[in-house]
Amino acid sequence: MIEGRKYCPDILNQTAAVKAAIVSLESSILEKHLHACVKTAFATKGTKAEEAICELLEIFRRASK
Repeated sequence: MIEGRKYCPDILNQTAAVKAAIVSLESSILEKHLHACVKTAFATKGTKAEEAICELLEIFRRASK
């Protein structure tokens, strides 16, 4: 769109749509991960649960920078 010299607000609408789609995808992945992998890690207790927590916290910390 930029190379085609499209109208700036049209480009911004498209980038906003892409961001919203990524957020939706991330939410879906996180939900599935919590219900499967993290749930299993907590069921086994011990270090697996702590690893699952640390892994997700690190992802959120990186994302917030």
